[in-house]
Amino acid sequence: MVAAGLGKEKNLNSRTIVSALAVVASSLVATSANALVFNLDTIYTGSTPGGTAPWVTVTISDVAANKVNIRVDHNASSAAGQFVSNVYLNMDPFVASLTISNEMNSNKRDGALSVSLNGVNGAAGNQFDLGIPFETSNSGGGVNRLKPGEFWSADITGTGLAASNFNAVSNRGLYVGAHMQGIAGGLSGHITTVPEPASLGVLALGALGLIRRRRNR
Repeated sequence: MVAAGLGKEKNLNSRTIVSALAVVASSLVATSANALVFNLDTIYTGSTPGGTAPWVTVTISDVAANKVNIRVDHNASSAAGQFVSNVYLNMDPFVASLTISNEMNSNKRDGALSVSLNGVNGAAGNQFDLGIPFETSNSGGGVNRLKPGEFWSADITGTGLAASNFNAVSNRGLYVGAHMQGIAGGLSGHITTVPEPASLGVLALGALGLIRRRRNR
């Protein structure tokens, strides 16, 4: 009778633990599934930027059905004189038609978004799906460049688009990339985040074995 009682208690405890873990995991996903944060602190080709990493932070948040907000921060810890000229992202599922609204600091963006499945060149053989170009001209002392302590953001709309779409990797396994120019000596470099975006939701999904990863394409 004692053994049987112990067995029941053990089974009950196991079930309780499993249920608790499931609740915690689902809670983590629900809390952070609407925001994906990439801290770009690693060089993947070119020169190392001055200042303290992460030099750039990209935050993607759900706004409404089929709409996300993308914010690119050139962090104040980056060295003076440096500027971001491109940001590269992946989408899985891929969404081919995107529109911009509610743009902030629109003078920082230099032209239309580049949207092409595996068709946006991110240097060093990396092919991304979305490219955001930023101003490189030094006109007016480079007033329109995306400099340290500045940001750009916009709402992006597309059928089926959500923040989770951007939790995907390039053909070389990168989640995100950015081209940093104005590095001392007239140099430039491409930066990324390794290994994964900073998101409690991603960690929870990883624990459940559900992280979406794109195959090498």
